[in-house]
Amino acid sequence: MTAQSAANSDIARWNLKYQKGQSRKIEPKGEPELMALADLLDNEGLALDMAAGRGRTALFLAELGYRVIACDGAEAALSGCSRFARDHGLNVSCMVCDLETYRFSEGQFDLLVVVRYLNRKLLPILPSWIRPGGWLFYKTFNSRFLMTNPGFNPEYTVEPGELDEIFSGLDIHASDTKRGGLVSDERMSFVFARKPPGND
Repeated sequence: MTAQSAANSDIARWNLKYQKGQSRKIEPKGEPELMALADLLDNEGLALDMAAGRGRTALFLAELGYRVIACDGAEAALSGCSRFARDHGLNVSCMVCDLETYRFSEGQFDLLVVVRYLNRKLLPILPSWIRPGGWLFYKTFNSRFLMTNPGFNPEYTVEPGELDEIFSGLDIHASDTKRGGLVSDERMSFVFARKPPGND
């Protein structure tokens, strides 16, 4: 199986999962750490919610005042988000794309949010999509998650504190190893960082 066909089968699997759950109610909701740090955000400009799933984070960002692109490979995931945004007058554009291959423009976003999605090939690229002075919030599973979910693929986990190293070129304001008390689940790691002004 080629990488492309593997990615396509993965998208098909997630589409089926989201189709089965389309009757579930959707509402805006940010991750606890992001909500706790939201007062540092500019609440304007363009935000990307990457691997948006059903779009609750995208809707939360739109409520803050951002224009939001909610991007996911599974079209079924985004359908409810699109309806909610339309019905409530929120500025969210839903975009179906293959996250393995799609690339955004340099300096395109004022805020980039990724939750529970890990593609190590993308990690070095993500900061380039953020404008100088823009923000990154990244949260995903760490190796502690394997203790309670031994069947989970360890390739989709990071080590605690690893995100600090990966995004060391940004100004890190909070993470799972800094500014204690913000981690809602010790099995998750996160980083909240700002791209230095004037950093191309």
